[in-house]
Amino acid sequence: MRDLLAPLVGHRHQFRAVAARLGDDECGQLTLLLRDVTWTGGAWVDAHLWVPFGEDLACVRMHLGARIAFTAEARPYRRKDGSADFTLDRLGDVRLQRIS
Repeated sequence: MRDLLAPLVGHRHQFRAVAARLGDDECGQLTLLLRDVTWTGGAWVDAHLWVPFGEDLACVRMHLGARIAFTAEARPYRRKDGSADFTLDRLGDVRLQRIS
């Protein structure tokens, strides 16, 4: 569980992560796997999490493996098994930081 995101729910924050790979969610919507996710100032968030792949992430498609900076909202959600967790949503202001 991503408890470190709990206090961030409901507000936009700055994050950094590595854009690892594209995938699909259970509804067939395009998603992006983020690795080594950190919050402003370098505080660790999680080793990986999946986020919706929206228009704001278009610059990442050709640069998988790149470190990106972005704003996002933390939000709670229910996993398929019924347990609660947190994720990032409404990503915006996406910028390439470094290309591997």
